[in-house]
Amino acid sequence: MTEHEAALWSLLHRVETHTAARYAAQAPALLTDDKREAAARIAALVPSQDVLAGTELAEVLPPLLGAAEGQGGPHDALWIQGLLLELLGVTLYRALQQGGRLSAEGEAAASFALQASSTTAALAAAQISALGFTVEDNFALFTGRSEPVLQQLDHLGEALDARFGGPLDLLFSDVMGDYVAELLPVCGELGFGRRQVMVHLTSAMMG
Repeated sequence: MTEHEAALWSLLHRVETHTAARYAAQAPALLTDDKREAAARIAALVPSQDVLAGTELAEVLPPLLGAAEGQGGPHDALWIQGLLLELLGVTLYRALQQGGRLSAEGEAAASFALQASSTTAALAAAQISALGFTVEDNFALFTGRSEPVLQQLDHLGEALDARFGGPLDLLFSDVMGDYVAELLPVCGELGFGRRQVMVHLTSAMMG
């Protein structure tokens, strides 16, 4: 495993650990057996030494995780972790399992994590729909919960490109383009107009 792959798994391990803790506290149904197994497989790829210490990634990750907690309630866990971040996981893990970017062990872990994130995102979307809120109320929750997280993702982008863009051919702009393609159909199922979602995403990312 290269040093860049080790750093990537260290980063994803921190995100997945934070996400699992949020599910355990606020949305236990989303902490599926597959999510637990995916987290364990990722943890097994993390080197014993802290390869992120002192790097820009170590500086920009805590604000993102802080924004991901939102107000700390179950709606935040559903919208932020369950929908926004799991769909981002789907996008990222799909890219990582392809193209020979990672070791064989890394590609296998990414493939498993992809399926786990896809299932969890679908569960979150179903739970959101089952709450019975109006489309307008759901859109207000979506925009309110997502804006701080999207802004922090934008800040994270430069650090990701600097560390992984060349060595792993993993560029933030490519990931985000694919992410929007994953997000839009789910937003459509929730009754959101494509244009209003795009306006929100653009505004949040440029804010």
